[in-house]
Amino acid sequence: METSRARKPLVEQFRLDVADGFLMGGVLGSAIHLVNGGIQAVYENVPRFSCYTAVVFGVYEAIHYAMVSARGKEKPVLNCAVAMAVANGIAALPNGILHACNSALIGGAMGGVLTAVHSLVENRLRNRSQQAGDPALPVSTACPTPPV
Repeated sequence: METSRARKPLVEQFRLDVADGFLMGGVLGSAIHLVNGGIQAVYENVPRFSCYTAVVFGVYEAIHYAMVSARGKEKPVLNCAVAMAVANGIAALPNGILHACNSALIGGAMGGVLTAVHSLVENRLRNRSQQAGDPALPVSTACPTPPV
């Protein structure tokens, strides 16, 4: 499942992923902390959660870009799974090595599954649009947004 798609420059893709991580952390963190602890918990915890997810997304994108550059080819499922595993492991290191290993395994599995599902849905949509005579859907240039 190799692709040779043109990627955006590192700085552009990195900026987009960090911004996506910050926004996703804000929205998801607000929902989680509002349900669990009320409005005071939102005020106290959401900024930290947003910054945490932005860091994880930034580390993920740096590792993913380095893997693609070093190998000279992109295997979306493999690269995304490994990059997500390493990013989650690094982010969880302050909580101990056991927690970091557990987080890396879960992150790698989630990254691989989400990338595979994203690829299947994208191919199916592209096939349907070509059968209907519509112009082909644009091909995404990166892995889907990683889970946190």
